[in-house]
Amino acid sequence: MGRILALVLIFYSLSFGQKAKNILNVDEPGKAILKTFAMCEYKLVLKDPKDKEIKIGVTQIGNSWFAGSHGEKFDYIVTVNHLIKCDSTIVELEQGGILDKYDKIHDEDLRITNVIGLKDGQLKNISAYTFEGIPVRDIKILFDSPVSGDDADKALLGGVVDENVFHNHFILMEDGVFDEIFYKNGIGKAVVVRGFFSLDGGWRFRYKTLEIESLWPEVFQASGFLNSSLSGNPVTYFHDDRLYAIGIAASVEKNVPDMAYVTIVKKSFLEKRNKK
Repeated sequence: MGRILALVLIFYSLSFGQKAKNILNVDEPGKAILKTFAMCEYKLVLKDPKDKEIKIGVTQIGNSWFAGSHGEKFDYIVTVNHLIKCDSTIVELEQGGILDKYDKIHDEDLRITNVIGLKDGQLKNISAYTFEGIPVRDIKILFDSPVSGDDADKALLGGVVDENVFHNHFILMEDGVFDEIFYKNGIGKAVVVRGFFSLDGGWRFRYKTLEIESLWPEVFQASGFLNSSLSGNPVTYFHDDRLYAIGIAASVEKNVPDMAYVTIVKKSFLEKRNKK
């Protein structure tokens, strides 16, 4: 299995984030899920005029979710790293319609035939909204894993919600309990992806069942169609009459549409921090 690809990114215009403020009808666990936006800034390098650089903004859209217990200073938020990693390619921007969008409003020729480079991808802002459209404040990155080789595609954020904002949290499994259930006898177990799905400029709530096919230390492969717009949503499992989040919807196999990859998340993940 190669790296967890960042090809599941969905690109929209910067104004799309206003749609996140709409109230959605969800189940109780769904109230832990956040519509999440990462604003990236890039420079396009043009062929004509030679080597001219044009700055553009791209909004990457996915999902995240509250995990663990309510914190005194902030709440933990889990998502995929590729959502907040501004490392898109020219081809991805072209396939997502971003180059066409900017070409129509810019004096320079920004068609892909006139773009020879893409550089300086920078994360400018992360925003997230509850099912009621209430924004999370002061979002910061606590840990983000590299998206390469066999490294897991996951990130841990911290965010603040006002006391009067209703929301839920997913509980995570103790590491030993997860290992006993899944590493010893996980093949064939059914898990559920639940969360928000962007469609035609709006949002829907989806609920999809997957079956585990293979497991690695940080990732498992599952059978089932997983649309890329579900990236970052929690993958859940019932154990002893309690619902746990055990992973993050991360990617789909490019040429096998019913093969999905899920990044494993255990309780110890909440202790991860980036090295300073």
